[in-house]
Amino acid sequence: VKTRLIHAFGYNKYIYKNLNRKRTIDYLGVGSFSRWKRWERMVDKPGSKMVVGEFQKGNPVESADIYNMLDEAGIECKDMIPSNKLNLIYNKAKTVYIPADIYGGGERAVLEARACGCNVEIEFDNPKLKELLTCPLWDEDYYISQLKKGILC
Repeated sequence: VKTRLIHAFGYNKYIYKNLNRKRTIDYLGVGSFSRWKRWERMVDKPGSKMVVGEFQKGNPVESADIYNMLDEAGIECKDMIPSNKLNLIYNKAKTVYIPADIYGGGERAVLEARACGCNVEIEFDNPKLKELLTCPLWDEDYYISQLKKGILC
């Protein structure tokens, strides 16, 4: 059996785009309220801060603890919201901060933030996300073309 690896990933360019609006949130985080997202690192960031995330279905106690820690630190927290509303929040953010560890995801949030014209900040120990700071903005057209390559090979 021959194995072939094809990179296939992307964000939705029809939803996530720069609306050229005034940016009032200094730091925005996007991702689940999970330990591997390392949201405690958001606490020391200066200025206005917000995290938009999802409560883990399999571990709501951990998510609640993280949500409460952020809330007590004065960070505005929001549960998951529809993509079109998330786009509006990205467009209010100056910097999107994704402190996730290497196993903590965040890839799509980095691409979405870049597409919305945000600065993106990650942690030094996550080379996977570092690559996404300068790569092409892989969108759904790229994703589809890569899937076709994988299917037709």
